[in-house]
Amino acid sequence: MLPFGVDRDGASSPGCWHGPYAACVRQPFPGSTRFALSCSGAPPNAYGAMLVGLPTPFGPVLGADILVQPIVGATVLSDGLGLTVFALPIAASMPQGVQAGFQFPWPIAAPCGPLIASDALDVTVQ
Repeated sequence: MLPFGVDRDGASSPGCWHGPYAACVRQPFPGSTRFALSCSGAPPNAYGAMLVGLPTPFGPVLGADILVQPIVGATVLSDGLGLTVFALPIAASMPQGVQAGFQFPWPIAAPCGPLIASDALDVTVQ
């Protein structure tokens, strides 16, 4: 279950890997210092990315469906269980109603890859 203001968009990339799964910690509201995004089911001990952008589909890239129009990205690292958590505090001055899409793509070896991606999260500041 996702907190109010966060909606799931699409599904993980199909393929032989079970698929990464995006989630959210806390409701997105102005001044939330503990807001964070997570991704589980990623390849263990692997580098990936967190894409931030417009919550509209971009299209397929290297076999993965990219479900956000990327504006910026950040490198993430999964732990031995395939989990990553990315803290994303929301400024107190952030206006309510601001929207963004988030997704986690991961490189993966053949025959499953070269790229898999989580479902996307559409976040609206409450």
